[in-house]
Parts: sequence; structure tokens; C-alpha cells
Amino acid sequence: MKHTVNNNFNKYKKISETQLSLIIFILLVVVQLPWIDINGIILPDSKGYIDVSINWINSDYIYIRPFIYPLFIYISNFFGSSQLGILIYIQIIFYAFSGVLFFKILILQKVSNNKQLLCFLVLISFLVPQSLQMNQVVLPEMLPLFFVLLLFYFLLKPIKLMSSFIISILIIIPILMKPLWLLLLAFPFIKYIYSNKSWSNFYYCLLIPTLLVLFFYSTNQYLVAKNNKRDIVNKVVASVFDININLALIRLGLIDGSEGTKLYSYLYINGLIPEISNKNKDIEFDNISNFNQLKNQIPRNYREDGYFWKSILIKKPQNLLKFVSFQVTRLPIFFATSAENSSVDFLYNDLNAIYQRFYSNIHSKHIVGILFSIFAFIIGVFNFKELTINKLLFFLILGVAIILCLLTYQDSHFLRMRAVIEPMIIYVTLFTSIRIFKILNRYNMRSIILYYKKNIFL
Repeated sequence: MKHTVNNNFNKYKKISETQLSLIIFILLVVVQLPWIDINGIILPDSKGYIDVSINWINSDYIYIRPFIYPLFIYISNFFGSSQLGILIYIQIIFYAFSGVLFFKILILQKVSNNKQLLCFLVLISFLVPQSLQMNQVVLPEMLPLFFVLLLFYFLLKPIKLMSSFIISILIIIPILMKPLWLLLLAFPFIKYIYSNKSWSNFYYCLLIPTLLVLFFYSTNQYLVAKNNKRDIVNKVVASVFDININLALIRLGLIDGSEGTKLYSYLYINGLIPEISNKNKDIEFDNISNFNQLKNQIPRNYREDGYFWKSILIKKPQNLLKFVSFQVTRLPIFFATSAENSSVDFLYNDLNAIYQRFYSNIHSKHIVGILFSIFAFIIGVFNFKELTINKLLFFLILGVAIILCLLTYQDSHFLRMRAVIEPMIIYVTLFTSIRIFKILNRYNMRSIILYYKKNIFL
């Protein structure tokens, strides 16, 4: 009889977890349907991906728009009657599966024994307006989230040869959506650091995934550059990197040492050097429109001059130090950028305003940035005996934050480019808040007990 009761209880627990997963999936899909533009919002950057989905290797954009996202566009065109088929539905479904996968990881990691609490944390994290809004945009901003979380799922397990190959694939897919995800190359190293230092772990955790990813990425970039008759040596890294770094340097007025490069010659001939040289490090909203006007005067083939930033930063180390030190000071701005978006509207007026204000205030009041700093100490990031999901999230958020601060030339870009990790940022904020509350509550209880003991003995 007792054995039967235990079996029924375990069965109930299993069903309960499945039901919670289903709630997460359905809710993350349903809340987006009333307001989302199912035909997709096409931005200027979207056109390159659409062109690649049509012309592939012959596209003029193939060297700056990797082919994985165009592949999603191509497949979606087989279904539906709109220009982009069911692309937006695919993005919504992948986002919902990301929420379910994250919930599964939290349970496996035993972050809490209360599954209902974990479900609540996941929903609050994934209902963030900034991320929901990006699901309707025709850009590879949100799709990588699913593959990154799946990568973490495998990194948290013991790694053998087959899982080593799977990890390699899960790293290369996001990279071939957006070069930002080259930072995922650091995670096999992180896995190895937090593992037993054996030859087996060295091969399967670090060596095989790193070599495979570098091989596939370099081969892709080589073929793309060769087909487009571009400078193969300088185009192994996508030219978007060159453009962003060059514009960031121009925005700062840091062009000393670039004389003789193609971009500098263009700026000089068109009389733009004095205007750029007089710029300072004050990035204010009233200067953004002026900078955009200046940027639009520079043709793209000049903006992607890789020799420009190399002449400034590599040949003159003092410029590199100046550039990095200033860009990194933007980290508080990265975390303080609001996550609200008025186009996300699935609640009644007053409730929707409260909903939006919550995600706005936790960023604008610097709550997120402060709690992220505390998070590093709470999870024991310097305890190298065990790798946890919280440690992976810490390195993910920190890595994305630093890269975006280094490679973006104006703060408004944070809103769009942070969207993919925004659910993770919200989770970290909520998790840290709960842990702090528990610690304070435990401390207060001890104080009360000591107080009564002291009075009793007196």
C-alpha cells in the first residue's frame, strides 16, 4: 500500500512538471498573438538576410549576413501566404521552447525544490517586453537564445565524444546567425576550468569543440570571401565588426594613427577630419542625430576598412587602452537601459502600464546592475569545483555586455541587441533578490532568537 502511494506521488510530481512546462509554452505563445505583427517588421538590416535567402552565395550581402538565419527565412517561405511565410510563428515557437528548456535546466540543477516558484521565475523572465517585441522583427536577435540554452544543457552534463560534437554544433549555429556569438568559444574553456583536469576532459570539453568550431567558421568565411572576391585574410571576421569599431572610433574622435588608410583618405577629401577631431567623449542624445548624419555621408565600402581601426588600436597601444577604458565605462548604461516597449500590449490599460513600469524601473533605477554584481558572490563564481547554470549565465551576461559596449557606437543599440539575453538578466535579478531576502530573513530570525535567549537567561 505504501509502495503504491509513493508511486502515485512520483507520478503526480512528473505530471506536475509536465503541466508547468505546458503552461510556460502556451502562455509565452498566447500573450504574443493579440498584438504581434505576424507579417514581420522589416528593418534596414533585414534586407540583407532576405537577399541571402533568395540569392545565397551570389548575394552581395553573404559576407556580412551569415546563412543560418536566411535558411530559416527560406524554409518559412514554403508555408503561409505572406512575404516571409511563417517566420514570425517560428520565432515565437522557438522563444516559447526556450522558456520551457530554461525551466527544465533549473529543475535539473535543483535551483529550488519549489517547481511552482521556478515556473513563476521563468514566466516573469520571459515575459519581458523588450524580448517579446523582438520576436516580430526580421532579424536573428532572438533565435540564438534557444541554441545557447541547449548548449548550456549539454555543458552541465558529463561530456563524452558524441556530446562534444553536439556542443560544437550548438556553438557554430548561433555564430553563423550573428558574429556576436563568437563569444561562445569561451564556454568550452569555462567547462574545462570547472571540471576535473583530466586528459579526457581536455579533449572532449575543450580541444574538440574549439577546433571544430574554428574549422567550420573559418571555412565558411573563406568560401564567402573567395566567392565575393574580397580580401580573404581580412574578411575571415565579418566586416560588421570592422564597421562597428570604425564608427565607434569616429564617434570618439579617436582617429590618430589612421593616416594613409582608405577610410581616412575619404574623410580627409570630404573635409570631415576637423569635425571628427573636435569630438569629445560626451555621448549625448542631441549629438546622435549629428553623428548619424556624418555616418550616412560615408559609403559602406569605406566604413568597412579594416586597416583603419587596426592602424589606430594595434599600432598605437595607448589608443587601445583609451578606447577600451572608455567603452567599458558604458557597462552601467548597458544595464540601466529600459526593457519596456509600448507595442507589447496584452493586458488592460492600467495593468499593462504597471507591467511595463516594472521592467522599466528595475533597469533605470540601477537595480539590475547592482544585483548582477551581488549575483557573482552569491553563486560562488570563484569556486571552480562545480559548474552550474548560474555560473554559465553570469559569464554569458558579462560577455555579451562587454562585447556590446566595445563594439557599439551609441547606447541606443543596447535596447535591441540586449534583447536576446534579457530574460536571463531578469532571472538573475529575481534569483538574487530572493536569495538576499532569505539571507536577511535568516539573519533577523537569529537576532530574534538570540534576543529572547538573552532575556530568558537574564
